[in-house]
Amino acid sequence: MQSPLTLTRDKAADLGWRLFALSWIPFIGIFSYVLYPVEEWLPPVSVVCLVLSLSMMIGGIVLILFSLSARTRRNDTVRQTGEQGNAVVLSVADSGTRINDHFVLNVGLRITPTFGPAFETIASQIVPIYHMVQIQKGNTVSVRYLQETREAVIEFD
Repeated sequence: MQSPLTLTRDKAADLGWRLFALSWIPFIGIFSYVLYPVEEWLPPVSVVCLVLSLSMMIGGIVLILFSLSARTRRNDTVRQTGEQGNAVVLSVADSGTRINDHFVLNVGLRITPTFGPAFETIASQIVPIYHMVQIQKGNTVSVRYLQETREAVIEFD
């Protein structure tokens, strides 16, 4: 069982985006210099707002990058230790993320293992543009999966 303080990739991404969005609030405070006399180059309030805003932005970006690398590491683990099988594509949804002009897709799959009941899962992974034709609803694709966690990764030729 995971500790409630464990930072999963989904929590990290959500927290990162929220932190980045909220960083714009103290950013507005940087412009408080208009309320101060011209003799002061940058008032202390502006400096504090600048430091706080930049810290929140950098923290948000670090959390977002952490979530992306955690997903990649997890997919690598599934590729190395998972069982090989076939799956039917049930759905395809764009995650909104692009990495080196390749789409990161959330692909709904129905996996039928050799032993045990069929199960449905969502594989979230980078799909190169030249493999997009394989990822269509109703197509059968090769996958690696972990039966215990029901995680899957699509394998491309």
